[in-house]
Amino acid sequence: MEVKLLKSAINSAAEIFAWEDTCPPMLYYQTDTLLTYHPEHLPLCVTHHGPFHEDFARQFSDSSAGIAFGSQEKAQHLQIQQLAGINQLKTRCNAFVFQHSQIQGDYLKKCGVNPEKMFPLCPPIHSMRVVDYPKIIPKALKEALESPGVLLFTAVARLDYFKNVDLLVEASLLLLANGYLVTVLIAGDDEGDSDRRAKLFENIPIIYRRFFHVVPKLQKDTLYWLFEQSKQKGMFVCPSRYETLGITPLECGLRGVTTLISNSKQIEAGRFFPDQYCFNPRAIDLANAIKLFQKANLRESGSQLQEHLEERISEHRFRSDFLHAWRECSHWFEKSRNP
Repeated sequence: MEVKLLKSAINSAAEIFAWEDTCPPMLYYQTDTLLTYHPEHLPLCVTHHGPFHEDFARQFSDSSAGIAFGSQEKAQHLQIQQLAGINQLKTRCNAFVFQHSQIQGDYLKKCGVNPEKMFPLCPPIHSMRVVDYPKIIPKALKEALESPGVLLFTAVARLDYFKNVDLLVEASLLLLANGYLVTVLIAGDDEGDSDRRAKLFENIPIIYRRFFHVVPKLQKDTLYWLFEQSKQKGMFVCPSRYETLGITPLECGLRGVTTLISNSKQIEAGRFFPDQYCFNPRAIDLANAIKLFQKANLRESGSQLQEHLEERISEHRFRSDFLHAWRECSHWFEKSRNP
């Protein structure tokens, strides 16, 4: 579709939604995909919920980026698209960044985006409320919770290279081989997309497969139910290689579940966690961290983590950061209109 037509459509939609307002609306984007089509006269703000290809490739490699993003072709297409979006942020006087992640903020600054137009926000974890738990609980979840030993679990949208769930499997196998009784629950990928789940399960030695449950990704209400049920005997593990934020481990910790996370600068959520809940991203180090918490009272360690996170992440802090950012954007835009 032509750029001109898309700009016109976005402008018309903005006019309809803001027809009673005296000031032009500011449009919010989750990613930079549509920034090229944004009307020049309207202010915009954007958060980047996904990783930047160039930053990931610099931390790891181009070949790893190809694996992580699905293929070299997809990775290259994403890179071109993201660089075009960054150029919009650099050249537009009315384009702003609502920054959920220091990782992305640092990268954008290196790319030449004006830091005065970037506004850090507290992660909006408390806006993700679930009122009701599900009426039907998957059988595998019940079996995992009823199994003897500690429950080790992780839940992701996609079982991709970023999430590195193989590390959890390797650490769990080390524990089982050394006589530590654990049950492992891994949730990820759509129900109809079972290839990666099947491959993951097939790589587990047959004698240990009965200790593993590999299931489709969980809906939010089911995930929160699992958080509540696992406080006494469960540990959530985030073994990711790279997370621009890492919502789920933060949600889990804020729910009072003992949560372990990779000790890596490439995982944004890790900066909110105390040192004792972080592990070096090697199977032996994760296994040792699990053994330490296995000896402790998991409900108590989960409560301590919850208190720590609540001092740093709150709905009040998010609202305050958001309103400050919106106010500053408005002032900046008014100055550009009336120099």
